[in-house]
Amino acid sequence: MSDVADVSDTFKEVTSISRFNGKENIAVLVQKQAQANTIDVVNKVNGAMKKIKERLPAGIDVSVVYDQSVFIKEAITGVTDAAWQGGVLAFFVLLFFLRDIVNSLIVATTIPLSIMVSLICMYFSGISVNIMSLGGLALGVGMLVDTSIVVIDNIFRHQDELGEETRTAAGNGADEVANAIGATVWTTIAVFLPLVFVIGIAGQIFKQLSLTITYSLTASLFVALTIIPVLTSMRRKKTQQSEAGKPVAGGKRKSRFLILMDKIYGVILAHFIRHPWINIGIVFLLFIGSMYLFVLIDKEFMTPIDQGQFVIKVDLETGTVLEATDKVAAKIEAALLGMPDIDNVSVTIGSTKGKLGAEAIEALDSNQAQIIANLKKKREHPSSWVIQDLKAKIGSMGIKRAKIEYILQESIFKTAFSEVKPIVLEVKGVDLTLLKNISKDIEKKLNNVAGLYGIQNSLAPPAPETKVNIVKDKASLYELSVNDIAQTSHIGIKGYIVSKFKEKGREYDIKVRLRPQA
Repeated sequence: MSDVADVSDTFKEVTSISRFNGKENIAVLVQKQAQANTIDVVNKVNGAMKKIKERLPAGIDVSVVYDQSVFIKEAITGVTDAAWQGGVLAFFVLLFFLRDIVNSLIVATTIPLSIMVSLICMYFSGISVNIMSLGGLALGVGMLVDTSIVVIDNIFRHQDELGEETRTAAGNGADEVANAIGATVWTTIAVFLPLVFVIGIAGQIFKQLSLTITYSLTASLFVALTIIPVLTSMRRKKTQQSEAGKPVAGGKRKSRFLILMDKIYGVILAHFIRHPWINIGIVFLLFIGSMYLFVLIDKEFMTPIDQGQFVIKVDLETGTVLEATDKVAAKIEAALLGMPDIDNVSVTIGSTKGKLGAEAIEALDSNQAQIIANLKKKREHPSSWVIQDLKAKIGSMGIKRAKIEYILQESIFKTAFSEVKPIVLEVKGVDLTLLKNISKDIEKKLNNVAGLYGIQNSLAPPAPETKVNIVKDKASLYELSVNDIAQTSHIGIKGYIVSKFKEKGREYDIKVRLRPQA
């Protein structure tokens, strides 16, 4: 081979650069399958990483730059905390008004029993534990005890005021209010259940919310009409006379606060009865005013959430060499590392992925860089402020011919719709030159609007290319096919992997490239 070519055993050409906090590293991206659970995949990856770390030599550290499960776990933990805290607060509110710890505990049993039934229904419905299903349970916690309070209060009314035996009072008291509390529960369900039939993204998001609320409220109705009467009939109550000489439900005197609230309510109710039309008119005006306020309130898909992370995508002119892209990315990286709110920065330039099939879509070219910035948990400024400050610093660097895009994930749902911008302007027409001028003019004006970032033009820039025009008569004269000429051109320009070289159980690419001519 050395007689006809220069043979060298060397390293493969560098097609990508990766750094973490300014130090070169090897970046590994793990992608889950479409139907796989994110948390399960991350847990398995972390388990595998522990075994890998045990086998790594000293001086090599492995860090997780981006973990999508962190946001999911934090969201689920937050909703779970809200649910159990709501349950505890509901118990103390019951204790304050019922003034009996046993009765409060009886009513509070509605919460865990209803949630248990809801989880069983969720399992058979194929609903996973996520922020929407847990949100439905948390939202329903406060409503779960409503029916039980009405039932237990009416049971003690039968027992104390009507003098019925405990078991008789339990049956008659629950039966008397069954229709009323049933209507209350089903009217609430009638509000949420139609969300199951909503189509589109909203329907997919709120379907599980409405189903969990329906399950929990239906379970609370069943518990209120069955378990509550049984538990109430198992204890005997002593009737205690109130200041007016009448028995008090549950055998406990009312507090001064509740007596005062009863008096205030009596005065307001009497006023409404004496002047019905005036008060109805006031309520109607308040309703009209609230509708006017609804028009003024800002509307958005989801409330923005600062997740403490953002991504910067840098695109230079097509054909820019890797080293030039690295210089631009290094300037942005240095600016990020110099900011006090930044915790760590990961930089990826180019890609080692193949250029065929689906990999070609995901791979970065030599003119593209991606920077992931993670902010400190305890920081002075939000992510949006850090981005605006970074934009000002980059603007003073004089970076030219670089298209910089900032991606701030303000919602956990943005991952699924990451390619969709909040505002999209479409320019349509048949004259491509005119469309280019109009789009550039719009882009220039939008860049002058305060508060906007990540402005992107979907018009692809022209890419440098090498065209080979074949003279068919001469090609046929030398018996050369189009494929032969194309393959030879590819070998001359870029090189071609013709085989593999095996050594000590490893395979290395053998690349053939034409010798450059003087």
